[in-house]
Amino acid sequence: MERIAEFSHRAEAELARASLEADGIQALLIGDDVGGVYPGALPVYLLVDPVDEDRAREVLEPMHPSEAPHTESLPDWAILGLILAVLIALGPLVLTLTR
Repeated sequence: MERIAEFSHRAEAELARASLEADGIQALLIGDDVGGVYPGALPVYLLVDPVDEDRAREVLEPMHPSEAPHTESLPDWAILGLILAVLIALGPLVLTLTR
C-alpha cells in the first residue's frame, strides 16, 4: 500500500476514502485517535494500492486546493481572556508560595 494523503481529522479522511471507493479505488485509513480521546492529535493516513496511486491523486485533487491551508487562530480578545484566566488561576498558588 502507498500513502497518498495525510489528514488531521478522521472525518475528512473518511470523506476522502469514500470518494476513492465511489470511483472504484480500494483505500485504507491508518490512524490513532487514542480511542476518540484525542481526535486530531495524530494524523490519519490514506493508503491505496500503488497501481491506483495516480488515479487516486486525481480523484482527491479537488479536495486539496493548491493554495496554502487556512489555519484558524483565536481572536485577540480570546487570547487575552485565556491569559487573564491563567493569571487568575495562578494567583492563589503564588500567594500560598510567597507566605
